[in-house]
Amino acid sequence: KPDFSLSIHQRPSQITLIADAKWKLLDNRESGGNITTADLYQIQSYASRYQSTTVGLIYPSHDNFNEVRMLQLKDLQQTTLFLVPVRLDSRIDQAARELSNKIGFSRAGTSVLS
Repeated sequence: KPDFSLSIHQRPSQITLIADAKWKLLDNRESGGNITTADLYQIQSYASRYQSTTVGLIYPSHDNFNEVRMLQLKDLQQTTLFLVPVRLDSRIDQAARELSNKIGFSRAGTSVLS
C-alpha cells in the first residue's frame, strides 16, 4: 500500500496522486537521480493498481536534492513521476501540504486519503 494518496477535494473518490516515502538520500545531480530499480518497479505497480498517471517518490531534502524533479516513465500509461524533497522535521499534515504545493496541486486543494 502506498504511503500517500492525494485527491482533489471536489472528487474525493478519485485518486489523483500516489506517493511513496523513502528514507535514503537521493542525489539530484545524476540524470535520473539514484533511484533504485526496486523503487521504480514499486511505484509503477502502484500506478497500475490505482490507475494513476501521476506518482511521486518522496525523499529527505538535503543540499544536493532540494527541488522537485519530474520524470516521464516509459510505461503504457505515460506515467509522470515526481521526485519530491521533503524536510524530515515536518509533521505529516505539513509534509502533505508541502508535497501538494511542490507538484502544483495547491490551488485545487488536496486531502490525504491514506
